[in-house]
Amino acid sequence: MSACNGTYKSFITISTCPSLTSSLKTNLHMPLTSGQSFFFNLTREDMGSNKKTQDRMQCETGQEWIAASGINAGFPGRYLPVSCKTVLSVPATTMTIDYRWFEDLGISLTVKSVSEKEGASTYKYSDVRIQK
Repeated sequence: MSACNGTYKSFITISTCPSLTSSLKTNLHMPLTSGQSFFFNLTREDMGSNKKTQDRMQCETGQEWIAASGINAGFPGRYLPVSCKTVLSVPATTMTIDYRWFEDLGISLTVKSVSEKEGASTYKYSDVRIQK
């Protein structure tokens, strides 16, 4: 019985099968700062095919912090743009993902992704309510 049932879709890998990360190497350090570069190298196993793959993500943060309310009035504080280029070995594809790192919330949210396979997707956050 395959672990893939077609209802799951990974955002990073564009796969319909879950994957298990067996190794991760990175030079990421927090908190993020303007002009920072960092990478992720990971080895993952596709649960449907049991194939191991090597993926690489190279990221750069923007030079300036921006008021978070520009994305939605519900977001407090400021954000730092982060752009990442990801090279996936399986499926063999390259994609770019733009995130916003929200300093006050300690989270990042995707605002845009572009892949050879899926094309471009833009994400909007229209109903934001922060509970602390």
